[in-house]
Amino acid sequence: MPHRRGPRRFGAVVAAIGTTIWLQCAVTAWAHDAVIIGAGSNPCLRWTEARTTAAGLPQYAGWVLGFVSAGNVYAMNASAKMPGSEYPEGLLLWMDMYCRDHPETPIYRAAIPLVNQLRERTGAN
Repeated sequence: MPHRRGPRRFGAVVAAIGTTIWLQCAVTAWAHDAVIIGAGSNPCLRWTEARTTAAGLPQYAGWVLGFVSAGNVYAMNASAKMPGSEYPEGLLLWMDMYCRDHPETPIYRAAIPLVNQLRERTGAN
């Protein structure tokens, strides 16, 4: 009986196309020497749209809150936390105001001054 390769090749092609599409959708941006993956690479305009419709809000809010959490982990010692970082709604409101005023700025660039302001409260550099 001959070996059937048609469905397998079709599956491999579909998987390759799907992976390519996924990689294109997982937008990346370069920040100095770092690669920003996910929602943080989108412009603030997307943040503002997501906040008004709530459709994509978890994606964007989760990214920013994760960025702030990383600031707590990597920029500080393990026993300290940045004052204000325990109030997620306040952080999201800060992002709302920043993104309203800077719609073309990538979300990760908006989150940097947020973390810097929180760090200044602790005296961290």
